[in-house]
Amino acid sequence: MPENQIEKISTKKDRLLEYISNKDLTIRQFEIIAGLSNGSIGKIKGNISPSMIEKISNAFKDVDWTYIEAGVGKSPVIEAIPRFGMPDPEIFKDNDDKFAYSEEGGVSAMRVKIVPAKAQLGYLRGFADPEYFDTFEYEIIPVEKEARGAYLGFETVGYSMVNLMSEQWAEKSIFPKRVAIGREVSSHLWKSKLHIHSNDAFIIVHKTDGILIKEIIAHDVEHGIITIHSWNPDKQQYPDEDLYLDDIAQIFNVLTVIDKRR
Repeated sequence: MPENQIEKISTKKDRLLEYISNKDLTIRQFEIIAGLSNGSIGKIKGNISPSMIEKISNAFKDVDWTYIEAGVGKSPVIEAIPRFGMPDPEIFKDNDDKFAYSEEGGVSAMRVKIVPAKAQLGYLRGFADPEYFDTFEYEIIPVEKEARGAYLGFETVGYSMVNLMSEQWAEKSIFPKRVAIGREVSSHLWKSKLHIHSNDAFIIVHKTDGILIKEIIAHDVEHGIITIHSWNPDKQQYPDEDLYLDDIAQIFNVLTVIDKRR
């Protein structure tokens, strides 16, 4: 088996039990830590409920739901780049540079500020002030050149961009507690067609609805309206929605989604 392959275990329950075993915990110890009722793991028959996923994720930050839910055969995937594949933070040597360079002289890494979930409610009030970002941590991502433009990461919340209907959708899904890193689309570019067919997802900073991560499936340039779409197939909870661009403060192309640095 190639070294970047993960052996596929037959069911979601099997893969969760594998994770529990690797933690050297009994099933009951795991349930207690995660705040689950006695016997919850044993009762899993098929899908793992969103409420159980949320409880487990809150207690165990390193759970790879892409693997547990879909038995993904390859690693890394865009939603969960393992840390061994990421640049070493020591490459910056405690400086404040945005870019780090390889010994050959080329660019090897870029630092991107991350807006944590707990700070997102105040983002609209603070994002225009550079000092707002002073206390936020960085993520370091590999790049091949000095990227132009404004880059920012947002900790992801909720399940609107999670689709477990197939292995392919599970690989593509954006799970909670990841970091979506985006490049800002300048507002003057909103007056022409956004490149919605070349970007899977966008970070949308709405003036009243807060920070949204969605696919944009239509852009009415004449009336200044975009139609946003969630990948979650539950359309009663996550329906498509039209938004006026006048009600939007910022738009970012989602470039990559990674695990938070531990």
